[in-house]
Amino acid sequence: MARRDKYHINYEKLYPGIEIPPEVLSVLRKGDRKEEYQEVDLKQERFVYDPETKTAYFIPGREDSYERLIEDEKRQFSNEDPTPEEHLIRNIENELLRQAVALLKEDERKLILLRFWKDCSQSQTAELLGLSQQVVSYRERNILGKIKKFLKK
Repeated sequence: MARRDKYHINYEKLYPGIEIPPEVLSVLRKGDRKEEYQEVDLKQERFVYDPETKTAYFIPGREDSYERLIEDEKRQFSNEDPTPEEHLIRNIENELLRQAVALLKEDERKLILLRFWKDCSQSQTAELLGLSQQVVSYRERNILGKIKKFLKK
C-alpha cells in the first residue's frame, strides 16, 4: 500500500499512470481522513507536542468499553428509563389520583399535600395545621382509605 502521510494516502503513487480528477481525490482524502479519525483519533489516547508553545499534552481516547463503564458504575446504557407502556400507566395512575384528591374536603387535601407532596412528617404537619400528631395519623389513615376506595372503583 502507498505511504500514508499525516492525513491521506498518496493516490498518485498508489495508482501510477491513472489520472484522478481533483474532485475524486478530494472525496477520497476526506473519506480517508474520516476513517482515520474514527479508527485512530477517537480510539487511541496519545501525547501531542505543540512546537510553537513547546508544550506536550495528553489527549485521552474517546471510545470506552461497556465493561469499564460497568466497573466504574457509569452505566450509560441502563434500562432505567420507563417504557412507553409504563409511562402511559403512570400517567393514568396520576390522573386517577388527581381525581381522588379533588373529591376530598379542603382540610383533607391540605393534610395530604403537606404529608406527601411537601414531605412533611406527621409531627410537622400537626404543627402546621394546629393538631396533635395522633389526630394527623388518624386522619391520614382515613383519607388514604378514601383514596384507596376511589381507586379500586
